[in-house]
Amino acid sequence: MAVPVYPLDLPTTPGIRRVTWQIKRATPVSESPFTGAQQALEFDYALWTASVELPPMKREDAAAWQAFFMQIRGRRGTFLLGDPDAKESRGAGTGDGTMAEDASVGDLVIKIGIASGNVAGAIKTGDYIQINEGARARLHMAMSDADTDTSGVAEVNIEPALKEDVSVADTVILQGAKGVFRLDEATQGWDADLNSLYGFSFSCKEAT
Repeated sequence: MAVPVYPLDLPTTPGIRRVTWQIKRATPVSESPFTGAQQALEFDYALWTASVELPPMKREDAAAWQAFFMQIRGRRGTFLLGDPDAKESRGAGTGDGTMAEDASVGDLVIKIGIASGNVAGAIKTGDYIQINEGARARLHMAMSDADTDTSGVAEVNIEPALKEDVSVADTVILQGAKGVFRLDEATQGWDADLNSLYGFSFSCKEAT
């Protein structure tokens, strides 16, 4: 029996109708019952979450999604997901790049080699950045515009922080950036109406 190789790619047809993105963080706040003074704490927990709704579809398209959910095997498997409305970077940097220097867990600033020389606006605020591929793909967002220097290197502020160490020459993807996700629930199904239109929806969280 063929064993799925994770992470899987989502079926491409008919595309995603709606997706709600969130960042889930661990930032508890304690408050004094006597003075009302507050103390906010921040822990390293920072994971992307998404709620996805697919458009109604006929069986020809639904079959691929049914097979996808069967192969995910509840919460065992993982898949690649990106923002369907941000497949193209707003910045001038195109295609793939590489890490220009090593970076460590928790870093919020990284250096990316993405051009052959000075490029103004190589990365724009809000652009998605994918670091590494396959099971190591991690999704980040640029917090400010970034230009490249004469060596084609851009220093980029990102959120969320790095969750694992990355090395020089590790792949960076600006166009169609994705991360690795896992379903929130072990049970996943679909519905169909008298017009043979199928409906699918699911929620998921970044897999680490």
